[in-house]
Amino acid sequence: MFYRGRERQPLPLVAQSHALWTTMQDTHVKVKMVPTVLLLHDEPTSPECSWYKGRVKTLLKNNIFNASNAFGAITEFLINCEDDLEERPIFMCHSDGGGEHNLSFTSVQAAVASFAIQSKADASIYTNPCPYKSFTNEPERIMYILNVGMYGVAVARPLIDSEKFPGREQQFRTTKTIAEQRRNGERFSELKEGLEDALRPVFEMFHQRFEKLTLKGVPFERGELPPEEAEAKSFDVTKRLLAPDAQGLKRTDLKRKHLEANCKFKTFWETHFVADRYKIEFHKTCWRQQLLNIQANNGGSLPPAEVKKVLCGIQM
Repeated sequence: MFYRGRERQPLPLVAQSHALWTTMQDTHVKVKMVPTVLLLHDEPTSPECSWYKGRVKTLLKNNIFNASNAFGAITEFLINCEDDLEERPIFMCHSDGGGEHNLSFTSVQAAVASFAIQSKADASIYTNPCPYKSFTNEPERIMYILNVGMYGVAVARPLIDSEKFPGREQQFRTTKTIAEQRRNGERFSELKEGLEDALRPVFEMFHQRFEKLTLKGVPFERGELPPEEAEAKSFDVTKRLLAPDAQGLKRTDLKRKHLEANCKFKTFWETHFVADRYKIEFHKTCWRQQLLNIQANNGGSLPPAEVKKVLCGIQM
């Protein structure tokens, strides 16, 4: 299974009906449509088979109130691949190296641990491509197919309904930064609801166009955007493993020191995960890490008696 996150150049949506090339240069663009692609690979049956085939799911988010982050990305994967994960307790997840997918980042490692617990996988591998090599990602190439679905389209952001959400369009227009928009969205739920209501027909149009696309004869599917509660739950799973003094922590305040403190998370990570810059391996029985510990304690060798003791204790 491969997973791909946000596109590098999201499609801007503005409130004026300019041509698309004009709106992309508009310095007052405030909303962008961010696509996410999930590619569930068909397993190759021979060395000559391609990984570039399988089921494709697309999700669309706005960049203001659906901001990309590690826990959001892993929750998207969990919700949209839930049935497949139950059938395949051993899987691989390959993503680009963006901020919400970079396996060396604290937030991403915390999200991977949460995913390992929630997915109930027996074993899993998470990988990134090397720098400047994301074009080798098969899911990355799906973005070019999405571009086909957007040919001949110029979009404008519909105004926020003044009857259902009075005053919110003016509030949105006079707010200059995304950070301020998000703060206003927390203070005034009608602003967030109004913007999502206004964008709904635009997103629906693109979903309908994307569903007409195919990858080697297999139609694209519409992915499910997880609710905020699901993302919060993913963070709570990790937070319960942290030290008692970190239980009131917000997701945005999570730091490396919280994961490396003397807590359940540190024990869980050291016994069940093997990580380097571009790869994280998880195994429920934690045999791999136990063997590495034995090797470190014996000058690089693996005494057969100790290896047998570890492997015989594993219930597969």
